[in-house]
Amino acid sequence: MRLPSSDGPSSGEDVTKGTLQRGDVRGENTSVWQLQNCPICGAAGTSLAYDELPDRLLDDPEPLRFTLRRCERCDLLLQSPRPKDLDRFYVGYPSHAPVRRPKWVGFLLRLWDLPRESRLRSILGKRASILEIGCGTGANSGVLTRRPGWRYRGLEPSARAVELARDRGLEAGQGDVGKLAELDGPFDLVFMQHVFEHLPEPVKVLERIAGKLSASGVVMLIVPNHRSLEHWLFRRYWIGLDQPRHLWVFSPRSLEKLLEAAGFTARSLSHSARPSGFIASFEFIVRSRWPRFRFPLWARRLLLLALAPAGIVAAAVRRSAEIEIVASPTLGGLQGTSPRASSKPAHSRTTATGGDV
Repeated sequence: MRLPSSDGPSSGEDVTKGTLQRGDVRGENTSVWQLQNCPICGAAGTSLAYDELPDRLLDDPEPLRFTLRRCERCDLLLQSPRPKDLDRFYVGYPSHAPVRRPKWVGFLLRLWDLPRESRLRSILGKRASILEIGCGTGANSGVLTRRPGWRYRGLEPSARAVELARDRGLEAGQGDVGKLAELDGPFDLVFMQHVFEHLPEPVKVLERIAGKLSASGVVMLIVPNHRSLEHWLFRRYWIGLDQPRHLWVFSPRSLEKLLEAAGFTARSLSHSARPSGFIASFEFIVRSRWPRFRFPLWARRLLLLALAPAGIVAAAVRRSAEIEIVASPTLGGLQGTSPRASSKPAHSRTTATGGDV
């Protein structure tokens, strides 16, 4: 899923692409790359984490290479330098394609969703207004739509994905985060599932969201975790890096620090047990030797089931590849538009078995 900010990339130093990267990028604005600072502390002196990372997800006969740096102070991985226009890298993106699953796979995914659904019910109650930013085709939005009293609305920039979401019976509109101001609120929940790491201006996006939340509203973010067993095992082949689409790769500490910088307080942080990243990451390793290798669909589904214990172990030791955080605007913060009826400033941490693929 992808929903870049309409503000464009973070402000940084413009540099000629030829001095930093290889390859050709279409469009007038992509002939310039920008060096990026940490969006949390503003530090420019970040250390090198990975160099020469290709786009492993989408086939490109002349792939560009990308660089990830680490802010040691905030424990954040950030793409720097970054091309100004990333639209090229979303053509054929998987979350914008139709999804068909056998019943047993859907049942398994539903089981993984149960802890998340339970948390949402305890937070929202029987009636709530929900906005999902970057809903894609709606294939993974069931956890938000099963309760009759929850009014769901999706926002997605891909016209084709919106069409498919509407075919599922979902209320979905086309647009990016720049359209937030036009939406009728307030919302009790703003939900982003594997979207936040794609946004060029994460702090500004959170500030906009705060203005659309109800007095007791929260934001739920689900992002890859670079402090995971998967990243430790697969390193530069880990799918959670997903260059160039993942502009930021978070850890629990960096995600909490960024929320704090935007005027939010974390209420809970949970670890997912879904093991789907193991399959894709291993496939990337094999494809580095045999580029045409692909797991057949039946093999992927069987591996998803066989690797379930590995996902459970990763979640149990708080090293899962996917983390979920719930946060609310801080009482008295600049971003809140109304007093909060209640807040839980303490960071409660739970191990969960929910997640997304």
